[in-house]
Amino acid sequence: MTEVVFKKSVFLKTLDALSEQFKLASPVGLLCTEKTTGQFELILAREAEKGNALLQAFGPCVIKGPDVKVNFNVEQLRGQITATSVDKEWVTLHVGGGTMFVA
Repeated sequence: MTEVVFKKSVFLKTLDALSEQFKLASPVGLLCTEKTTGQFELILAREAEKGNALLQAFGPCVIKGPDVKVNFNVEQLRGQITATSVDKEWVTLHVGGGTMFVA
């Protein structure tokens, strides 16, 4: 199990920007971490007239455990963070075995 800690406001604004400023082919994307750089990457497909173009967003995070690659749904993840994260400044995701939950 890997623990990934984000600055809550920055992460939520990133999710909002991706879903509001672009027409997504699907609300499902990929969350990856890179321990050596201390960054997360969100990858989503954007609707395009000729095929799908990938959208990528990066930001800082703290990773405790091995790097992760896990699918996520933008709306569901935002809703889980808003509903369950009690810390006002930080949000922690626990990722492992292809699943993810907010702590």
